[in-house]
Amino acid sequence: MAPNIRAIMRRRAAAKRSEGDDGTSCKVRKKQCTKADHEAASTSSSCASAPSHKGLSARDLNKVRNRLHARFSASGQTSKDPLPCGEDAVDDSDKKQTSYTPLESQVIAIKARHPDTVLMVECGYRFRFFGEDAELASRELHIMCTQSHHFPTASVPAHRVGVHLERLVSLGHKVGIVRQTESAALKSVGASKSTVFSRELSALFTKSTLVGEDLQLSGQCQSTGAYLVSVGESECTTPNHVLVGIVAVQPTTGEVLYDSFQESSGGGELEQRLESLQPVEIVLSEKSSPTVLRTVASYQSLSREGVRVEHLSPSQFDLSASLDALTKFYRRDSGESKGELATLMALPPVVVCCIGSLLGYLATFKLEEVLRDVSRFTAMAGECRRMAFTSATLRRLDLFRNSLDGTSRGSLLDVMDHTATAFGRRLLFSWLGQPLADLGAIIERQDAVEDILSSGSTAFSDLRKFLSRMPDVQRGLCAILHKKVKPSDAFEILTSLASVRDLFSSLQNDLTLGVRSAALKTCFLDATELLADVGCHLRCLDAQAARSNNMAGLFTDLSHWPDLMQRKQDVINTEEKLVALKKTIAGQLGLLTFDYKTVSGMPYLIEVPTRRLSSVPSNWLKISSTKTAERFRSPAVDSLYKGLCVGQELVLVESRKTWNAFLGEVSQGYNNYQRAVRAIATVDCFLSLARTASQYGYCRPQMLPKERRVFRITKGRHPILEQRVTATSQYVCNDTDLSEDLRCCVITGPNMGG
Repeated sequence: MAPNIRAIMRRRAAAKRSEGDDGTSCKVRKKQCTKADHEAASTSSSCASAPSHKGLSARDLNKVRNRLHARFSASGQTSKDPLPCGEDAVDDSDKKQTSYTPLESQVIAIKARHPDTVLMVECGYRFRFFGEDAELASRELHIMCTQSHHFPTASVPAHRVGVHLERLVSLGHKVGIVRQTESAALKSVGASKSTVFSRELSALFTKSTLVGEDLQLSGQCQSTGAYLVSVGESECTTPNHVLVGIVAVQPTTGEVLYDSFQESSGGGELEQRLESLQPVEIVLSEKSSPTVLRTVASYQSLSREGVRVEHLSPSQFDLSASLDALTKFYRRDSGESKGELATLMALPPVVVCCIGSLLGYLATFKLEEVLRDVSRFTAMAGECRRMAFTSATLRRLDLFRNSLDGTSRGSLLDVMDHTATAFGRRLLFSWLGQPLADLGAIIERQDAVEDILSSGSTAFSDLRKFLSRMPDVQRGLCAILHKKVKPSDAFEILTSLASVRDLFSSLQNDLTLGVRSAALKTCFLDATELLADVGCHLRCLDAQAARSNNMAGLFTDLSHWPDLMQRKQDVINTEEKLVALKKTIAGQLGLLTFDYKTVSGMPYLIEVPTRRLSSVPSNWLKISSTKTAERFRSPAVDSLYKGLCVGQELVLVESRKTWNAFLGEVSQGYNNYQRAVRAIATVDCFLSLARTASQYGYCRPQMLPKERRVFRITKGRHPILEQRVTATSQYVCNDTDLSEDLRCCVITGPNMGG
């Protein structure tokens, strides 16, 4: 204890000498600060050593106060306390500015470029949120948010990123994925091995653009469509009207619809289109007319799922700018764009402006390829004449939502939907929103339903079971087009298409079905012919590697991919060199045979028992140890192993390039595959209508020519109201007879809009 006592005595003596040397100046400072305190109305942050702070010197008190001031100033709070006075008020260590970590600096730079985006930043095996994004994620996802360095942070596991991403997007947020752009192996041999991993924004997602490798095709089933709608305007010759153009795109399925119309101050035409399309995202010009803004705001407020509205610069709706952008887009690959531009020039200019705005908007999500094929652009009126409902009629008929709580339960879609696939349900949704007004097309559908009902074969029931197991191939094909699909998902899509082709081919040749319907025969034929080359693409892939997303072993024949073949050969050569070293290592250790060990995922380890450690050369690198053995790598093994890791990373890089090239080859048949999927969806809708028609009391209505104006119903039952009748109540049937002679009909009770 004596040395400690002597040290304490020396420190006390030095402190007394210091006070004696500088006692006068300390007294002066205390007097000055006391006077300043009286002038500042005795604030709580006085600079002098006040009696209430016993045990703290003036210097220590100033340090604490300055640190608190710096902390709250950094968090956005402003202190009203006066700055410290005197020489000892501010210490040199407190003058340092806030220094962010390299990762925080990266996030700040990316966030500055995308201020309206919630960023999910890849950090190893987790995705992290920072700052306001972390607080938002904690609130919306119900995850923990903690303070780390200068920002609050939250995180989710990497294997669950798709689930949390979809939850944030469904709540109306724009979400960005920030990924590492370099691997540990390549970074270790590069010039930037001592710096932080480089990261960049790799993907953006909103409610209408949920296409990507991080998402499961069977996850969020957008079975009623997820339209992205662009609304543009131009001047109109009719007084008090504006010419409105509308283009609706489903980036997840590739469907593109367009229309143009004159809109009055009431906004009824635009409202009718929005009610029919049910978009989840709308893009507008920042200078849209009050009529358009009011209509969109009204639709947004009535939507239960929430509609995201994005306001773009008016320059993105400019006609000349749109034509320039579209010309560059269509000339980018083929070099010729005469056919596409001729088709575009035939469209109304206001529609061209909408397409141009969508091109720029979708390019930020890397989904602009959905606009590549102009021949797939479809007018909302369609080739056949269809019924056009007003927005009020769509709501009152309860086509998609009931009028009680706004859900689909109890709607006409709920009653008639017996589809087995997501893409079939989307087609049925469009059929109900725009019913046929063409007699020939109606009779074609009736014939198809009757053939299914009258068939005594079990083939149609087996077909329904097969369709129920199909993934959403329509979305999958679009993901392949955008090159945003995992090998496992792409393999599942191609396998399903090949299987459905074989099944439809057998149905086409099955005479026992007795199919007479031209519509059914056309669907079977289209699916069989348009999917003929799917098997060729499927044979290029190794099934086991594709299902496990093993990029390195994905392709069965590398003769078409020489660069990938060379990278793989380099890895094989390195592995052979490592095997050749085994004889040398055995000689150094005095062993007859030797083999490498793999422990905790670390390969090529030289395990030496403790009793033989004396034979280990001094230049060997120790990796790990236990009580009975130690594990090393010799300099030669360590050098080759690092080269092997780099080679394997280069194989993965080349494999991803090869995978994208393969997806490009598959996309060459994109239009044919989508037409085939349309045929499959049509068959699914026929099966759904047949199941509805097989219920009690349903019959096939007789469709008369237009000249005979007769509307006759015997014992009519309302399909929706009948479901709402309880067991203790009785539904009363009604007869209706309307013609040129009988023009009076009395209807009582609720009639669902008449």
